[in-house]
Amino acid sequence: MNSSRLRLMRQGLLVLAVVFPLVYVYVQYVSAQRDYRTTIADADAENRQIAAALKEHAARSVGEADRVMQAAMGEIARSGLALTWDNRFALERILRRYSMELPQISKLTIIDGDGKVLAVSGAQLMEPADASDTGYYSYHKSHKDGSLFVTPTYKSKVNDRQVFALTRSQRNENGTLKGVILCSMRTDYFGEFYRTLDAGKGVRVMLVSAGGPVLVESPALPGAGARDLSRSPYWAQYKDDESGSFTTDTSVMDGTARLVSFARVPHFPLLVVVAQREDEVLRPWHERRQQALLIGGASILLMLALIGLLWRHLTQLMAAQATLHEQNEALRTLNEELKQQAIVDPLTNLHNRRYFNVVFPREILRARRSDAMLAFCIGDMDNFKKYNDRYGHPQGDAALQQASRLMREAMHRAADYAFRLGGEEFAMLFAAPGPDEAWQLVEAVRHRIEQLGLSHEDNPAGVVTMSFGLVCVLPGAEIDAAGLYSLADNALYEAKAAGRSCTVRKIIWPVERQARASDPAR
Repeated sequence: MNSSRLRLMRQGLLVLAVVFPLVYVYVQYVSAQRDYRTTIADADAENRQIAAALKEHAARSVGEADRVMQAAMGEIARSGLALTWDNRFALERILRRYSMELPQISKLTIIDGDGKVLAVSGAQLMEPADASDTGYYSYHKSHKDGSLFVTPTYKSKVNDRQVFALTRSQRNENGTLKGVILCSMRTDYFGEFYRTLDAGKGVRVMLVSAGGPVLVESPALPGAGARDLSRSPYWAQYKDDESGSFTTDTSVMDGTARLVSFARVPHFPLLVVVAQREDEVLRPWHERRQQALLIGGASILLMLALIGLLWRHLTQLMAAQATLHEQNEALRTLNEELKQQAIVDPLTNLHNRRYFNVVFPREILRARRSDAMLAFCIGDMDNFKKYNDRYGHPQGDAALQQASRLMREAMHRAADYAFRLGGEEFAMLFAAPGPDEAWQLVEAVRHRIEQLGLSHEDNPAGVVTMSFGLVCVLPGAEIDAAGLYSLADNALYEAKAAGRSCTVRKIIWPVERQARASDPAR
C-alpha cells in the first residue's frame, strides 16, 4: 500500500473522529425531543383512558340513582299519597325501601312544594325541617323543566358521611312546584372505585359538578369538598367542551404544572377530571436523558479508541455478519416451523389441545378486563365411532377435515379461535355482541356441517352432524377456566341427550343476576 493511500486513510479517519461526535450529539438531541413528545402523548392517552373509565362509572352510578329516585316518586304518585306531614310515615317507608337498592345511595328525602322536609329514609322526623333556603329548592322553584340538579358535597346529618345530592322536582298540573326528591350519594363509594384504578404516583382524579364544585377527589385532600374549579383560569375549557386535554403551568390543586384530561358525563351535569403532575410524567424522560448522556460520552470515547482498529477488522466483520445473518434466517425458519407444529393439529390444521390450554384462561381474563362478552362452545361429531366403524378411518379423517374447515372459516377474526380438543371433539372461543349473535354463529356452523351431506347411515339424520354446548359469559360475570369448560361440557351433554344435531346455550350472568336456564335449540 503506497503512502498516498495511507494519507487518504488517515484523513478519512480524522474526518470520522470529528464528524461522529457531532452527528451523535445531533441524533441524541432529535431523539430526546421525539421521546419528550412521545412521553407527553402517552401520558395524555393514559389520562384519557382513565377519564373514560371515570365517565362510564359516573354515568352508570348516577343513572342508577336517578332511576331509583324517579321510581320512588312514581310509587308515591301511584299510591295516591299527598306530600303532607300526615303521610310522613308512609313516605318514609317507601323511601327506606328504595334507598336500600343501591350501595351508592346514602338516603332519600322528600320535600314538599313549600320547602318543608317531610320524610328521610332511615330517620323519623319530629317536625318538618325547612329547606326553602337551599340552593336545590331555589333551582327547582325557578326551573320547570324537571331537570336534575347536583348539590355540592356536604356532611350528612343522618350518618355523618360526606355526600353530594341529586335532586329532581315534581310539579302539579297547574305548573306549581309539588315537591322535590333528594338522593344523597356517598362520596366514599366513588372514592373506593377511584382507588381501584391504580392511576399511579402524582395522578389525581375528580368528579366535578357542572357548576364547578369538586364532589369527589382521589387521593383526598383536606378541603376537597370546598374546592371549586369554576375559579380556575381554565374553567372555560371545562365548561364549553365535551372533553379535552391541556397543560397547566400552576394547578389550583397544589400549584404544580399538570397534564389535565376531562370529559363530561352524558345526560348529567357532571364532569370527570384526571390531572397528572408533569414532573412525575417527565421523571422517566429525565432519567433516560441522563443515562443517554453518560452512555453517549462513553460511546464517543470508545469509538475514538476503536477507529484505529476499524479498518483492519471491517472485512472480517462483514463476512461474519453475512454468515450470522444466514444462520439466523435458517434458525428463524426452523423455529417458526417448530412453533406451528407445537400448536396446530396436523390433521385438521386447527389449534390443538396444548394451545387451547394456553389461550383459554388468557382469553377469559382478557374478556373480564375489557368488560366484553365471551362465547365458548364445545362440539362433538354425532355417532362418530359408528361412522369410523362403517366407513373406515380415512373417510372419518376426511369428515373431520371438512368440519374443521367450516369452523376455521367461522373463526376469522384475530381474537377468534377454533380448536381440536381430541378425537371428534372440537371447541370454538370467540367474542360476540350478545348471546343471540353467538348462538346464531354456532348454529350457522352446525347447519353448514349438516349441509355437507356426508352420508352417515348410523346417524338419525342420515348425514354427518355435530352437537354443540355453548356458554355465553356476559360482562361482569365471574367464572374460571375449569368452571367455564365444565359448563360447556354439560351443555354439550344436554345437546346429546336432546337428540343430537342441536346447540344448547347457557348464559352466565353477572353476579347480581341469577343464571339463566339452558336454552336448547335445534
